[in-house]
Amino acid sequence: QVIGGCFRVRQNADNFLAKLQKNGFKSEMKVQPNGSFLVIVQSYSDKNEATIALRNLREAEPQIGYWMSGN
Repeated sequence: QVIGGCFRVRQNADNFLAKLQKNGFKSEMKVQPNGSFLVIVQSYSDKNEATIALRNLREAEPQIGYWMSGN
């Protein structure tokens, strides 16, 4: 999974999620046990594909702290 962010304010997570979906990603949001909102850019079955996607996202938007999760 490529993660786009973890937000305390749901509206911020909703806005970011909508932006990703508008850009064609199969994004989703998950509520974490601490009440924060994790925005998943997209899940990938292949780690190499996820790594390429992560690199492309970081190059396109370096101000956003994208990261990859193994979950």
